[in-house]
Amino acid sequence: MLSLDDRIRAAAAAPAYIYDGETVRNACARLKRDFPDVGFLYSVKTNPFAPVLREAAAQGFGADAASAGEVEKSLEAGFAPEDVYYSAPGKTDEDIERALGKCRIIADSLTELDRLERIASARGLTLSVGLRIHPDFGIFSEAGGSSKFGIGEGDLPEAARRLREHAHLRAVGFHMHLQSQLLDVQALARYYAKSFQCFERASELFGITPEYLNFGSGIGVVYDAASEREMDTAALGRGFALEVERRPRFASTRLLIETGRFVVCRAGFYVTPVVDVKSSRGTTYVMVRNGANGFMRGAVANLVLSNNPNARDLQEPFYTGKRSFKLLAMKADGRFLAEDPETVDVVGNLCTALDVVAKGVQLPAVRPGDFILITNAGSYAATLSPVRFSSLKPSAELYLERPGGKMLEA
Repeated sequence: MLSLDDRIRAAAAAPAYIYDGETVRNACARLKRDFPDVGFLYSVKTNPFAPVLREAAAQGFGADAASAGEVEKSLEAGFAPEDVYYSAPGKTDEDIERALGKCRIIADSLTELDRLERIASARGLTLSVGLRIHPDFGIFSEAGGSSKFGIGEGDLPEAARRLREHAHLRAVGFHMHLQSQLLDVQALARYYAKSFQCFERASELFGITPEYLNFGSGIGVVYDAASEREMDTAALGRGFALEVERRPRFASTRLLIETGRFVVCRAGFYVTPVVDVKSSRGTTYVMVRNGANGFMRGAVANLVLSNNPNARDLQEPFYTGKRSFKLLAMKADGRFLAEDPETVDVVGNLCTALDVVAKGVQLPAVRPGDFILITNAGSYAATLSPVRFSSLKPSAELYLERPGGKMLEA
């Protein structure tokens, strides 16, 4: 949690996201400690704020980029081109042209392989590419489902055939990702084991010792301590190391795991001022600045649960679960409020009734000039919010280097 002084500064900047650098560094250190022989890729899409990217690069992480724009943001933040992995479905020719020479490109389809060959041939290049595989298994099942992501495992022979014909392409690695936000160590360990087996089959098929294997994301964070258990990353890391020992074929291969939201989710707080409090037919509305256009995940959660109270959790990244963030009330001097709790709807100031941050929540009595602080706002918060709605001024983003330290802007 932010210190008193830092909450005061956050209130002065509100509406604003505050990202705590100490929390980011601690999460990075935990991953490096528990997976000593693994390289980590920071998932840029979770939070592409420049100071956060610079921190991830300083920690020795690579970058998992989901667009040509994220490739460029990563390079600007200090990541080396060989440490930026560009994996996304539906890359256009323009995307590929923008990314060439700036990163490692991961092909997502058979037709993308054809387009990569055409572009590389026109440039007179021999291009090293990775392939994203959609495997014949699921996280919790032995059978795989359909997906818009990757080349189906059953299509790998065709991919190998095309690569033999494409004189300007060379397969050098494989990538796989099936699910985010897992807290089940056994499920994720089984996924790693199955992924290794799939990568072995692919390596045989393509006749290569891969330069890298990317196992994707999956390591989750606890949003609700009352109902969730922290992921035992130490146990998971030990299990991964045992899988590596069984596979001398990959002794020289770089093994990669994407961070997903793990390093930044709990480092982020969204602070927004209360601008009005009103009652209507028995409901008290606490109105804040930049509700859905500052923290859209709350509005999506309310929409999902209004239509289906028993909705399936993990509809990522827009909806994680019923208790995926907490709201706290505070004064401008940083003191948290605790008196006179009441049931309220916290809403934003957009001209739509769907602009609901939280419905039917218990909060201490607030008045205009007070503030609402929302936890778990470090990932998929600023990136998802519709900042152009109603042409309101976007919320600020600030990076707190250390408690009481500088608050960096982009």
